[in-house]
Amino acid sequence: MTTAELAALSPLVATALTALVAMLLAAFRRNHRLVFWVCQLGLLAALAAVHACAPGAGTSVVGAPAAPLLRIDNFFVFFATLFLLLAMAVAVMLAQYFRRRPECRDGAEEAYILLVVAALGALVLAAADHFASLFIGVELMGLASIVLVAWPSGAARDMDRLQGRSLEAGLRYLILSAAASALLLFGIAILYLQSGSLAFAAIPPRQGDYLILLGTGLFLAGMAFKLSVVPFHLWTADVYQGAPTPVTALIATLTKGALIAVLLRFLAAMPPVQTQAALPALVVLASLSMVVGNLLALRQENIKRLLAYSSIAHMGYLLVPVMAAGSGQLSAQAVAFYVAAYTITTLGAFSVVNGVSEGAGSDGYQVSRYRGLLWRAPWLGASFMLILLSLAGIPLTLGFVGKFYIFAAGADARLWLPVAMVVVGSVIGLYYYLRIILAMAQSPEGGEETPGGWRERWLSYGLTALLVVLGIYPAPLVDWLPVL
Repeated sequence: MTTAELAALSPLVATALTALVAMLLAAFRRNHRLVFWVCQLGLLAALAAVHACAPGAGTSVVGAPAAPLLRIDNFFVFFATLFLLLAMAVAVMLAQYFRRRPECRDGAEEAYILLVVAALGALVLAAADHFASLFIGVELMGLASIVLVAWPSGAARDMDRLQGRSLEAGLRYLILSAAASALLLFGIAILYLQSGSLAFAAIPPRQGDYLILLGTGLFLAGMAFKLSVVPFHLWTADVYQGAPTPVTALIATLTKGALIAVLLRFLAAMPPVQTQAALPALVVLASLSMVVGNLLALRQENIKRLLAYSSIAHMGYLLVPVMAAGSGQLSAQAVAFYVAAYTITTLGAFSVVNGVSEGAGSDGYQVSRYRGLLWRAPWLGASFMLILLSLAGIPLTLGFVGKFYIFAAGADARLWLPVAMVVVGSVIGLYYYLRIILAMAQSPEGGEETPGGWRERWLSYGLTALLVVLGIYPAPLVDWLPVL
């Protein structure tokens, strides 16, 4: 390995060393606050390394020419920055979770370590240009997430029952992740059989080669399982509901953002003839996800299940610019912008849920829990209202600009049916977002406590301010968007 390659790998090395140091520290001294700060400082060092070693307009390929495993370019810099900041925000949510729930604090050090490992997997996926590095990233992120999903959750009065729900969610996530990984590996094996290489760009441009179509189909099915797009979505709501809220936020943002990034890089590297052959399947997956995800969210009374089905619809929206990969640079920019918008908005939503619902028992996640929130906690209620409006794609929010990018990328690639489904899905989704806002505006019921204080809410306020400022003036984010 050359010095340039080692410098390019420094963000991944810093993240791996952070997990290792935190693990050794936890082995000698059990102090979750100390481990929290070690992980935060390590992630901050990795973030500094990303920009210190940024390739500028160039690209650094690690492992070339024998095996081009990782591609460190501006695309990686954008997503690595987003993922590291996201991991730091989720760590703050975990700290708030453990502070409010001392009964779940046993072994809290491992939760922060697993979070850093998941962030490492996301960084590997953002740089992956080879099926070997892709699978390593998927498994690093997936195995850490499985353990976190099964983390104990629930108030002390119903701890046993809700801990059982967490274990059930973890088991469900484990089994379906294993099935998705099996599909991924089978598809990769078939593509290797036909190409003789595990590099993305090595897929031969053969029209009518059914083995390549089969391998690509199995690979996309495995990715669809992990992205929870319809019809591979059945695990999503149960896992979101059973996992602790900070872990749910991690799965909804970091995991899906990293998978979308590597899927875009894979499709952009494919020959045009193979991309066109895979297009009908992607159109069906995206259209079903947009419509079915929003329809299933309509009658949900549990806020975490509602956000789970909403995330299915948003993955359908994201597949529209992903399908346009290879047709121009607008596709990569649309994906990057919408992933950033979705990440900020969804993380904001779960940070509110983490403050309002956690510790309130099994009924704390009901939409009725948010009745009168605008009266009981005006600033928090206004923050959640703006977050929901951004998820719905209302103007002057970051979500609206993200939807605009999706329309532009879809129209540029002439994907008229998926673009029409974005409109239909957005109209359906507006109903259940407004239903929550209406509940927050109603008169509060007697006996409802005011959730948390400023210490519990500053993350929600910060994310809300960010989505509003970037929604009104998106130029800083637009100027930073990468190309492939």
